[in-house]
Amino acid sequence: SLGSQRRRNEKAAAGARAEVGGDFKSSWRNATKGLTFHFDRFVAECDHRATRSSKFKTTVLERELARERTICDELQEEKLALEAELSRMCGLRDQLRASRRVVLEERDERRREDEERKRRL
Repeated sequence: SLGSQRRRNEKAAAGARAEVGGDFKSSWRNATKGLTFHFDRFVAECDHRATRSSKFKTTVLERELARERTICDELQEEKLALEAELSRMCGLRDQLRASRRVVLEERDERRREDEERKRRL
């Protein structure tokens, strides 16, 4: 039914939002895969019902379909924002690794210079 379909879509959307902490890309893929499947089924059901429904039922289904499409659009926007944030965080991680490498190299260089000074004395 359309009500249970909507609940499944909203549950998948909530799952996609909640999964940010773990492996984001695979959890997003899994959540959207299920959401896309349910959405496609929802669209097919709407099309089927619309062909055999009255004008009133057709407009109700069109409104529900528009609402479902809005949810999908919002999820897509949220996905893009999260991907941008993930990319920014990966960039920061890479910068930290590079600066750590420089600090370690400088420390090793100072240590070598100190050892060389001690040998001369």
